[in-house]
Amino acid sequence: MPESHDAAAQVYVIFDNQYLPRVIKYMWSATLPIGTRFTHPLYGQGRVIVLRSGSSKVGEWFRETASFYEDYKNLFGEEPGKVQGIAILSSSDLTKSLAIADYDDFILLP
Repeated sequence: MPESHDAAAQVYVIFDNQYLPRVIKYMWSATLPIGTRFTHPLYGQGRVIVLRSGSSKVGEWFRETASFYEDYKNLFGEEPGKVQGIAILSSSDLTKSLAIADYDDFILLP
């Protein structure tokens, strides 16, 4: 499922260590249903959660909330290690399409 790697809006939460970190990728997919979860097709230590789907609301702003602590426990079956960082990405190289996204105001709560 490498084509499911592309998404206009992707936020990664990186856990554990700098050499082989575990990663949760939250994404907006053009085709996959909301709530879809799977192992990242390009990185076995990564898990993917689809938060939004479709293109009908392109151009609108959304506030997303995620409990990456709970998501980590559900996806990896154990307590998470220390959060090492957060990354954002817009990608369309595999689908050869155009991906554009704006990101604003990340707030991490204990």
